[in-house]
Amino acid sequence: MCRRFQSLRREMAMTLGISDGTRVYAFRYSSERDSRTLYFSESVAALRDVIPDEYRDRLDKYTEDARVVVSEPFHDLPNAWIPVPESSMLTLDAGRIEQRDFAPLIS
Repeated sequence: MCRRFQSLRREMAMTLGISDGTRVYAFRYSSERDSRTLYFSESVAALRDVIPDEYRDRLDKYTEDARVVVSEPFHDLPNAWIPVPESSMLTLDAGRIEQRDFAPLIS
């Protein structure tokens, strides 16, 4: 290995969302256990129940089983946002949400 790369540390911090066109995968991870926040909604219906009237029409195009994943809640709405724990990943698939522990493979 090149000498200048020997001292590099393997630190990583991320909140990430990706999709394969069917499912959405969301990750929250930091090697220092201090990553940025990540939240998801229980459902669009739950958001409609608590979101201010002037924003409700923005949710009309989504089906009832849709979910919203955000790095920061865009309103302080009690019970609207569920925090994703540190070192976790979500899989969202047709209204179902699976949450599990996450750690990258480091070679």
